[in-house]
Amino acid sequence: MKDEPLYSEYLDDPDMGELIEDFVIGLTATVNQLRLALSQNDVEQVKRIAHQMKGAGGGYGFPDLSQVGWELENAINGEDSITPRVLIRAEDFISVCRRVQFAPAIR
Repeated sequence: MKDEPLYSEYLDDPDMGELIEDFVIGLTATVNQLRLALSQNDVEQVKRIAHQMKGAGGGYGFPDLSQVGWELENAINGEDSITPRVLIRAEDFISVCRRVQFAPAIR
């Protein structure tokens, strides 16, 4: 379902808990950076954010975030300005970021 929270696949790994929490907290700044880059037509910054999240999403156990990072990176590659297609992918990315949650493992 599109509005359900997304939790890390590594949630039960005690070694990952703090890392995942820091990553989730940092997503607010990432979304803010993306919005600023979009408003300033900063194609290179949008590319950087998309590429980083494509890798980091999977690394922290959020494959949906990796997927939307890939889709945003794919949309912006080869562009020299922010296009409607890029904006749609950016909104998808932001929507997924809003769903990413940290919930410590219950013991």
